Formats: sequence, C-alpha cells, structure tokens
Amino acid sequence: MMLFHEVQQFFQHIIIEAYYNMVKFLDMNLNKAVVFYTLTVFIIIVETMAIGFLKRSLTEPFWTIFGVAGYSVVALMFREVLKFAPMGKANALWDCGAIILVSIVGIVFYGDKYTHVEYLGLFFAILSTFCMVWKQIQPMVLDLL
Repeated sequence: MMLFHEVQQFFQHIIIEAYYNMVKFLDMNLNKAVVFYTLTVFIIIVETMAIGFLKRSLTEPFWTIFGVAGYSVVALMFREVLKFAPMGKANALWDCGAIILVSIVGIVFYGDKYTHVEYLGLFFAILSTFCMVWKQIQPMVLDLL
C-alpha cells in the first residue's frame, strides 16, 4: 500500500509541475487558434492513453494509477482550452477526436470489432469535427478545389 501512495504522490507532483509550466507557457503572446488546437490534440492523445491504461488495469490493477493521472492531466488541460474557445466547440472537438482516436486504438491494439452502423457513427464523428472547424479550414479546402 505504501508503494501505491508514493507513486500517487509522484504523479501528483508531475501533474502539478507540468500544469504550472504549461500555464507559464500560455501566458506568452501566442496565436489563440494554434494554442487551442494544440492543446485539444494533446488532450485527445492523453485521454486515449488514459483509457488504454484503464483498459489494461482490468487485468493488471497497477495501471489504474496511470489512467487516473491521465484524466487529471486532461481536466487541467481542458480548463486551459476553455480560455481560447467557446465551451461547445472545445467539448465537441475533444469528444469527436477522442471517439475517433480511441476507436482506432481499440481496433489496432485491442482487436475491437465494429458493425457497419458503428463505422457510420465514426464517419459522422469525423464529419462533425470538420463542421466545427469549417471556418478555419474553409480557405485551405477551397484552394484544393
């Protein structure tokens, strides 16, 4: 039990230190869109890893620590994302991105199987992501056409 507590304190320290450095970094005058999308992608990746750790913790309980730590990072990062975009847009992009990436990880690493209807749902998640960022990507898309 002592090892678990020491590991938990170690991860709390890492999370707090990383959060402090991130907030210092974000205080710089950076393009809001770049910061928003960078943080959102980072959140999606960290959440996907946390879900993978929690899945693994079903057979090896030690991995629960990493899953919980990952979700702690996600919560702190999402708080920062909300400084750069409306809640609806931020949450929609995060959710859709996580649905897509977690599904890919599930298929590739865990052998998850999906029905045709579920693949259609993934397509709609991708489509909704494009709809949420259309204003920013429209010039690039029109240049390609």
